[in-house]
Amino acid sequence: MKKNNRIFPNWKSFEYKYRGREQDAFEDLARTLFRKEMGIKYGLFQRINHKGNETDIVEKEGKVCGFQAKFFDKRIDADNIISSMRDAKESHPEQTHYYIYCNLAFGNPQRRKGAKKTDPIPNQTLAEEKINRTANELGLTIVWKMDRAILDEANEETWIDDVFFCVESRLEALIGEERQHTEIAFNSINYACSFNNRSIHIDRSDILSQVENANPSTLYVIHGDGGCGKTAILHELFDKKGDMYPICYRKASSLNVKNLAAVFHLGDLYTFPDFKEAYKDCERKYFIIDSAEHLDEIEDGTILPSLVRGLMEAHWCIVFTVRNVFLSDLLNLLKYEFHQVQINKIDVGILPENQLRIIARINGIQLPADRILFDRIRNLFYFDLYTQYYAEIDHQYSDRDFLKLVWDKKIRGKNNRIGYLRESLFESFIEDRIKANSFFLPATKYINEEFDTLISEEIIADDPGLGLFITHDIFEEWGLYRIIDKKWEDKDSIQGFLTALGDTRAVRRAFRLWLKDKVIVSPDSIQSLTQASFLSDIPGIWKEEVLCAILLSDKAQLFLSPYEHQILNNTDGLAEKVIWSLRVGCLYVTDVISYKDYYLPRYAPIGSGWEYIIDLLFKHQDEAKLSIWLPALNDWVKGNSRGETTRKIGLMVIAYYKSEAYQKEYYWDRNSKTIHEILNNTVWEIKEELSELLYSRKGYDERRNGLIEFVLKETFGAMNIHLAIPQTVADLCIYYWRERPDEEDRYQYRSRSMETGYGLDIYVDMLKYFPSGANQTPTTTLLAANETIAIDFIIRLMNKCVKSYSESGYDILEKVEITDGEDKKNWQWHSFGLWCMYRGTGSPVAPYCLQSVHMALEQFLLKKSKSGEFERCEAVMQRLLFECHSSSVSAVVGSVVLAYPNEYWRIALILFRTIEFIQIDSHRALRENEAKTLYQISGDLNPNVLKERLETCKQEFRKIHLENICLNYQFVGTKCLSNKDNEKLIQTLYGILDIHRKLLRKTKGEEKELLEIQMSRMDRRRLKVRSTERVEGGLAIQFETKLTKGSRKRCEESDQLNQDMYRYLGLLNWAMAKLRGEALVGNKYMDNPILVLKDAQEMQKEQESGRRGFITDAYTLEWVSAGLIRFHPEQLNRKDLVWCKTIIDKKLSNMSLPINTLDGTTACIQVIPQMIVLFPEDKEKYAELLFKCLMMPAYGGADACDYAVAAIQSSDLWVKDAALIKDILERYIKDESLKTLHFYHLKVIFGLIPHSPDKETTDIAVKYLKVLPELIKSHEYEMQGMFDVVIYLVKLFMHTESTEILHCLPYTFPIIKESHLGSSYLTRFILEEEYCRKPDRFWLIWNTFREPIMESGTYCDNQELRTYTLNTEWKDGVKEWHSLRKKDVGFYTYLAEHSAGNAVVFEGLVKVLTTIASGYKTEGMAWIAKAINQCPTMNLNGTLSLMYLELVMMPYVYTNKMQIRKNPELLAQVRTILNFMVTKSSVTGYMLRDMVN
Repeated sequence: MKKNNRIFPNWKSFEYKYRGREQDAFEDLARTLFRKEMGIKYGLFQRINHKGNETDIVEKEGKVCGFQAKFFDKRIDADNIISSMRDAKESHPEQTHYYIYCNLAFGNPQRRKGAKKTDPIPNQTLAEEKINRTANELGLTIVWKMDRAILDEANEETWIDDVFFCVESRLEALIGEERQHTEIAFNSINYACSFNNRSIHIDRSDILSQVENANPSTLYVIHGDGGCGKTAILHELFDKKGDMYPICYRKASSLNVKNLAAVFHLGDLYTFPDFKEAYKDCERKYFIIDSAEHLDEIEDGTILPSLVRGLMEAHWCIVFTVRNVFLSDLLNLLKYEFHQVQINKIDVGILPENQLRIIARINGIQLPADRILFDRIRNLFYFDLYTQYYAEIDHQYSDRDFLKLVWDKKIRGKNNRIGYLRESLFESFIEDRIKANSFFLPATKYINEEFDTLISEEIIADDPGLGLFITHDIFEEWGLYRIIDKKWEDKDSIQGFLTALGDTRAVRRAFRLWLKDKVIVSPDSIQSLTQASFLSDIPGIWKEEVLCAILLSDKAQLFLSPYEHQILNNTDGLAEKVIWSLRVGCLYVTDVISYKDYYLPRYAPIGSGWEYIIDLLFKHQDEAKLSIWLPALNDWVKGNSRGETTRKIGLMVIAYYKSEAYQKEYYWDRNSKTIHEILNNTVWEIKEELSELLYSRKGYDERRNGLIEFVLKETFGAMNIHLAIPQTVADLCIYYWRERPDEEDRYQYRSRSMETGYGLDIYVDMLKYFPSGANQTPTTTLLAANETIAIDFIIRLMNKCVKSYSESGYDILEKVEITDGEDKKNWQWHSFGLWCMYRGTGSPVAPYCLQSVHMALEQFLLKKSKSGEFERCEAVMQRLLFECHSSSVSAVVGSVVLAYPNEYWRIALILFRTIEFIQIDSHRALRENEAKTLYQISGDLNPNVLKERLETCKQEFRKIHLENICLNYQFVGTKCLSNKDNEKLIQTLYGILDIHRKLLRKTKGEEKELLEIQMSRMDRRRLKVRSTERVEGGLAIQFETKLTKGSRKRCEESDQLNQDMYRYLGLLNWAMAKLRGEALVGNKYMDNPILVLKDAQEMQKEQESGRRGFITDAYTLEWVSAGLIRFHPEQLNRKDLVWCKTIIDKKLSNMSLPINTLDGTTACIQVIPQMIVLFPEDKEKYAELLFKCLMMPAYGGADACDYAVAAIQSSDLWVKDAALIKDILERYIKDESLKTLHFYHLKVIFGLIPHSPDKETTDIAVKYLKVLPELIKSHEYEMQGMFDVVIYLVKLFMHTESTEILHCLPYTFPIIKESHLGSSYLTRFILEEEYCRKPDRFWLIWNTFREPIMESGTYCDNQELRTYTLNTEWKDGVKEWHSLRKKDVGFYTYLAEHSAGNAVVFEGLVKVLTTIASGYKTEGMAWIAKAINQCPTMNLNGTLSLMYLELVMMPYVYTNKMQIRKNPELLAQVRTILNFMVTKSSVTGYMLRDMVN
């Protein structure tokens, strides 16, 4: 019998396998099954590594269980079992259950001796009865596990069957071989150094614990420089924990196999399922993939994803090690393949200098004098070698001397006689490995005594299952260095030398190290090579390597000084070559940052070439064309914000900014963004010079002054400028934000607005700071940079602005007094609009920049208070209260007091003395519910601002107001004061309240009653307890206020009025949600139109009886009637329908311009078509109303014609009464008003054309489509109206069944050429296609546009080109689009063939591969290569093309290496793209090109 191709287990196999030791093996089997029965994790790995663990008793579900294993030859020995049972009970009296495992069964019971034949046969054998009887006496319950039952359980668990019943146990052998393989790999990797018979151990427990505590099915990446100890950490983990849980190891290079199964062919031909089965019961397990930088050598791109995916499904934690320089490559590869999985990074650094010195001092180690060597031994690999050969090292050794010594010791060996042979064999082994492109080589080829010594000394290791391999990458790097050096010595020509090297990636890496060393140690020896790289025609790839090595060395000046003139003048493109080498070959990875679904490396400059070149440019800046150097200079300052070299760059750029050369290049060279970045990053070294420059630009229109625009608006991009020169920035803000009387006519006309009311420039505010938010202006950074300057700025700004506002007449302001009750006094202008400015909820609405300033101020004070800086904040708040004349800042102070009432009781007392603040803050609290909605309205414009604003809405203190904390102080005081001082505080409060109560004498009537209600409500002395209720956390107390008779009556009336006022608000919400298609949650009318009708009619009766409800009651009935007619006519009887009709008719008969979207007019227009159907007797009346709506002029807002057209379209009137609508359309086009055609006429006409028009209607559509070009031309300065027309045009073309109308599409081409309008037109097609999903129609239209768009690409608006290439803002994570099918991607081939170097089109071709065309990357290689071949020198300025190229090519090359290498056409395309990226100074492109080449 078989299961899954396995033979069913049997006892004969067991006896054969364990002959002579059956009982021991059976006990092992029983223990395994018992632990499984008890739910104890116990798999094959635990069995192998924990054989000594005995299972005595186990408590489970209230039972105390033990087991016994008995293997018998012929029959069951009951006495033996009973004896063991008694011993077990004696050892564990608490035991209740006894599991007996036995290989035999009792057999069938027989009649007892002497029994009659007629007696029944017993249920149990004598032996069984005897055992059970004893068990009862002992109080034990027996659970029998016998014979076949055991075999059945073994058959269910593959590894149990494999270990106990298969003669050759594959899984057990697999675990053994895995452990052996891991031990061999780790043997040569030390995690401790030996010195003078002492062990020096670097504590890496923090990293060990991170790995050890990793969750199952996770990915970890341990990264650091080569030799820093990444693998050594894992070796230490293996030594400490390898017996507790599995730790399996693979070198990344060893994954270069033909199929996944081969990864597990360590000895026997195991499979991946075998591997997973062997370890499946282990809760914690690690799979190490070491030196992951070699993953690019794997030809089959499916191996790694399949391996990692399978391991994660089996709950393994996968740990990669990788060198820093390749970290971003690995992270992008993993992110691409496993985008849903979190990748955890662990950075392993070299030894800090101070730690190395401490270790040396403790252990008596003299450190080298040579700085290069000192830095080298901070790397643990070299520190280990330094301690090994310490006795033979002269401490004046140079780095080169040390490397020669370790080569002689490690590679040549101890025996000088065979040293040369060893060296040659090692180098031959390296060359063989490179040729074979295999990590392992067969041992049979290397059988001699000399080679064996390399193995015995752990330079090379022998894995019995796989072959020979080099134990450390650094050894191989040494060997390659020697190989290159010998080829150089033996060369007959430069070309011959380079040819002999070959161009594999490993060789090119080694060549860089060799060249770098030669440049430093013996520059004269390679003069011919460096000259050839400048002058002769050697392959470009080698020219690049030589130039990079020169610039990386400390001899850059020596090699480059003869060519300074050529560099400065870019003779033969030499400057561009130097720039490329600096930007690509002279950077190192400092960090990796996450961007959406990708990881991007962050680089910093390295090598003396940078400072030499920058110094050269500084000395000769009049001679050099600085514009081409800006990107390289920017790279330097991104990594170096301080220092003399950085200062030189800053000064150069300021000089260039002032120069005529920049003014000439400004409009076409697009370098301004780079200049801004450089100035922001150099500002710490050029503070005075930059301040002087910025002040000198005052008076320029900031819209034409990119630098000022940058400083004032880019709160993140210009952060360093804000931090370094805050006074300058504050002065610029006030100067440019405020209206300047001397420039009143600079915009030709000036509209009156809220901005001008505050004395602000309307254009600055509207264009830069909407929507308002705490981080929208420089204020946040100014506060962080210099608190005094920032507070001065806010006070100065608001004093100027509120003075203008008080004179503007926009708001009713009152002047209020502020005092501390002693000698400090101030006055402030005060209104609701000012008080709510910091929340953006005031009315009138304050300018956005002022809102943002106040939001920043509040954020600053709240953050400082949270960190406990209360005295500092209190000093700031005192300044705001007593130096500023706008209550807007006092409102911010009040907000902070509400958040921290215990700490700011002194400030609270100042606020309480101004009764107007207490009164207005109650209204502010009521408006808090609106804040979230207000923020969300503009949230799409800036998601970061929305997120920050919504966080403020979650703060609990927003719900309370000053009146609340005033009362709270009177009951509980403040935690910051003693009882005695709290009593003084309360008495002070009573005094303040008594002063306010005196105001009652000066007030009369309603004002007096309202003031008394408020004063009594916040005065503890005038409250009495009405009721108490115990709630979570304490008591809820309700108070009753002592009021005069008149005030009490008004208070009661007010409470009742509030309840009545909002009673019918739910009706309006129901109707508005229904008619607007919005979700309706928690509304009692949701699915109950009859209740809607009942309450609406009740509301009408109350109104007729004089009800004064909420303001919205005035138009609730219109909305409700329209909603009922539109959605529920079948549920209403005739009488109710007529009731709705009466209300709708009345509203429509009184319709006037402009249309109000809230008063129910638009709702009633929407249901006119339904009224025609429901009341055919009034058909003509409603037709006339429709016509009237269509004829109403459009004002660009809520236009009646739009609602009428939408109503016709949604009601199918063309189907129900085509003659009626056709008559309306014909009347419309014949009307006198159409003699002078306007855009709003067109939207009505196109909106009325049905999907299936007859001949006459088609002719109308065609006629007016044909007039579009001329109309657009004659109205080119009034294009705003066309934005509404394109909505109807898009619907017409997407849905029409008329070919004649479709053929008129070219008449809309002029729309595309209109700035912004063209993009809107194209976007509408995308949105309509997203909604209706008609891909064939969409692509028919879209491809019709391609010729006019591509022909006009040179002057077509960039946004239109982006939209046309579908380079729009798709949602994050979108990787496909239902309407982009394989047959449609030819569209991009056409674009590529006609791109003619247009960078915006090129950006679209690339970016789409990161969004909706992600599934067509191979096709994308063709169209990107085509576009590059169209214009190899394409300028990518002003686009993000290079960034998107890196995001596309990184994962594509990694995951498709085999496909690329095997397909010559694809390989050529990829090389074209990567070469182009390299010319654009892409480090990623450079590294990927290495991989492909």
